[in-house]
Amino acid sequence: MDKVRWKEIEELFEAVVDLAPNDREHRLSEIRAADPELADEVSKLINDYSEAGDFIESPAWTDSQMLGKTERGRIGASLDDEIRRGDGS
Repeated sequence: MDKVRWKEIEELFEAVVDLAPNDREHRLSEIRAADPELADEVSKLINDYSEAGDFIESPAWTDSQMLGKTERGRIGASLDDEIRRGDGS
């Protein structure tokens, strides 16, 4: 894929990803009428983005089934303390 095409896909993704679902589908239908392949690429990115959820936004230990609620709380408190002191890096 060339840079120009990727830029077009990226710009459309950014324009529609945060729209309400009905508005997003309406906009993708408009894009599909003019360029079906473009609409497919944007749709794929939106689906991947939706499936990823908050994968990057939450630390792995917060979802760990191996740690009990108490341990997760202790780890979180310890990290918060380090951040407040400026020790966290």
